[in-house]
Amino acid sequence: MKKIKKILTFIFLLMPVLSCYAQHQYEIFYQSETEESIQMSVIVYGVKKKVATDYACLDAVQALIFEGIKGSKRRQIPYVQDEQSSYNEHAAYYHDLFDNGGFRSFVIAASLIEQGKTPDKKNFYMVNVNIHYKSLKESLSNHNVIRRFGV
Repeated sequence: MKKIKKILTFIFLLMPVLSCYAQHQYEIFYQSETEESIQMSVIVYGVKKKVATDYACLDAVQALIFEGIKGSKRRQIPYVQDEQSSYNEHAAYYHDLFDNGGFRSFVIAASLIEQGKTPDKKNFYMVNVNIHYKSLKESLSNHNVIRRFGV
């Protein structure tokens, strides 16, 4: 019974995160990086202008954690190799980070630089996002999501 309750709790916590993926699409393009931060352009499709910057920041943080950033010298490898396993083990942390807006604490700057419509009439917004990845790594480490001296 306890195992079923844990599984249901996990599914309940994960549903808002998964719904983010279903509601919109994104593309991330590496721009530059320093010893502590990385700048990316994020194109977000299928959302309203009012929330485009938030989604772009969320997508950038999720990409750093689970995908890595193509073109980056320091952050090409993701912090977490097995996304599903990590979600299972650290559901409360991810809930706070993604669903409760904790990802915003790692955003140094975000600015909408372009907007338009795709050929199939979907809205798109390009947002420049600068993430303090050193603080993100420390947070992941402090919450035992990654090893202290890992990736």
